[in-house]
Amino acid sequence: MRDMIGFSLIELLVCIAILAIFTTVAVPSYSALVQRQEMTTAVNGMVHLLNLARMEAIKRQTFMTICPTADNKNCSTDWNLPLMLFEDPNKDEHRTDNEQLLRVLEPRSSTQWTANRNYIQYQASGLINGTNASLVYCPQSGEARYARRIIINIGGRVRLSADRDGDGIHEGSNGAALSCI
Repeated sequence: MRDMIGFSLIELLVCIAILAIFTTVAVPSYSALVQRQEMTTAVNGMVHLLNLARMEAIKRQTFMTICPTADNKNCSTDWNLPLMLFEDPNKDEHRTDNEQLLRVLEPRSSTQWTANRNYIQYQASGLINGTNASLVYCPQSGEARYARRIIINIGGRVRLSADRDGDGIHEGSNGAALSCI
């Protein structure tokens, strides 16, 4: 009798069953990992841009503006467009050829940002021009557990929202859970 190499039908069905169980357990975990990583990358990029704007305003002793833009010249109101950081000594939220463009933060396709302002402007002292500002990140999926708020106080310092009640969803400064609706 010859030795057969391969799987029997029962062995093949057992392997497929194990693979199906593994897939149903691993895919949701992997999806959550990807969404968490997307959130971390987007929020860290925004925090870095805000901190850079503050440092450059102090270093250069001039106003620095961060705003969404479609053409690297004019500010827009859609925070899902690329964000430009530029010198803005005349505080007009419009970049001219003699105002240096320092950085452009390209949006990620899976991110959605909203803000309580059309632009964020830092003074030469490092303070923001105007009142406190905030930006809210929501994933494309709309899941509130991945939402984050970035708060910029009048002193120009940046802080992140926190999950104070331990329910897995961050709260805003008013204590209400963040929502992506």
